[in-house]
Amino acid sequence: MDRQFSRILRRGTVALLVGSASTLTLAAQGPTGVRYEFTTAGDKGEPGVGTGYVLGDTSRMEMPGSGGDYLVMKPGHLYSVHPDKREYSDSPPEALSDIIGKALRATQLIVRFELSDASVTTQDLGNGEVVAGQPTHHFRLVQRFSVTVHPLIIGSTDDPPEANEIVTDYWVAKNLKLPRNPLVELIAAAPSALAQQDRAFARKSFDARDSLFTGMPLKIKVTTRKKGEHPKVAETFEVTTLTRAAVSPSQFAIPSGYRRTDDLSIHSM
Repeated sequence: MDRQFSRILRRGTVALLVGSASTLTLAAQGPTGVRYEFTTAGDKGEPGVGTGYVLGDTSRMEMPGSGGDYLVMKPGHLYSVHPDKREYSDSPPEALSDIIGKALRATQLIVRFELSDASVTTQDLGNGEVVAGQPTHHFRLVQRFSVTVHPLIIGSTDDPPEANEIVTDYWVAKNLKLPRNPLVELIAAAPSALAQQDRAFARKSFDARDSLFTGMPLKIKVTTRKKGEHPKVAETFEVTTLTRAAVSPSQFAIPSGYRRTDDLSIHSM
């Protein structure tokens, strides 16, 4: 069940990385827009390489292997654009935060997860490494919890509680302000998805993350460890290059003639 559920989350998380939306405020004035490249990787599958563009408070993020899909974010709007189908969707940005919830609800008819011994702590680790040419500050979020699995169909074959520790390291630019990116947040949250169904734990984790810094980090590394096992890196995100560049407003426009759909959907990778 754990492996199957991990595949569901990984598919949903990486699929979202087809595109992302983020605004960027630079400390100094420069050319009109910003272009950056990023990489993502998990404990399963090949690393992905993507590109983001920013113009004022509007942004676009895309990744090879998406079939040409991309996301555009404007204040109050998240557009998922599908050139192959000539379709797009328009959703509130917070719609992304429900992706993990949907995956969890899909399992409720066959299994129930019970959380216990949960704690969330934070650490300020001071100066971090240079990322994409930018000096950073290093923060850490540590989540500990045990999960008991209660099958609802097989019968009373409950497994004993399984202890988990999830360490999320963030490297945040000192001289840039990168507004929060819900897709990057989804990467960080995916390994603790089983615990996130507990509303109190989810809120405590959210508040702890917000107490560390605001905006989007340049780099994330999520390390997981189960009792009796060695730690493993479950998810990573890293901005590899970040430059001022000429960015056309047309990159953020919905192409003429595209049909609007109701659901936020993008191709899996």
